[in-house]
Amino acid sequence: KVSAFSPKREYFVTLVYDITAEKNEQKNLAESNKLLSDFLNSSCDMIYLKDDRLRHVYANKALADFLEKQPFELIGKDDFELYPAAMAQHCRETDLEVINSKSRSITEEIIFDKTFETVKFPVSYPNGTSGVGAFIKEITDQKRQEESLKRQIHRQNTLTKIFVKNFETERELLDYSLNRALELTG
Repeated sequence: KVSAFSPKREYFVTLVYDITAEKNEQKNLAESNKLLSDFLNSSCDMIYLKDDRLRHVYANKALADFLEKQPFELIGKDDFELYPAAMAQHCRETDLEVINSKSRSITEEIIFDKTFETVKFPVSYPNGTSGVGAFIKEITDQKRQEESLKRQIHRQNTLTKIFVKNFETERELLDYSLNRALELTG
């Protein structure tokens, strides 16, 4: 960096500053930010950070794709600008709970016929303010598999009871078995 000035007539002063270290720090910071952004954008989970006014300061590609927008379009916007009113109000309430409690929360929510696990956590910014961050994972298939497994276990337990129970008569066996079969088939 070069600064030049003339303190009085016939004099000319030039100051030269070596800003190599500053430029290297800026370059390293930009590379680090890019690496972090690439890492977060590679996730299928939706990820965001919000400031103390609950406006997005970061949104990854998965969240932007879910909202059918580009990530930069989410920056500076609050949930009321992005979601239907009831959903936005719910998000705001849970965001505020996390900020006020200064603790992480894990919830499951059904949105548009899909199940999501949301992990929200408090964020402290360098300027002394607090915000909230979240990882939101779609777990619809996992929940369906869990429900299917529960039904299978219930069926197996019912069948096991039929086979190990002692019955006085065949009629008692048939009545018990038919009632259990009705339970299993709904």
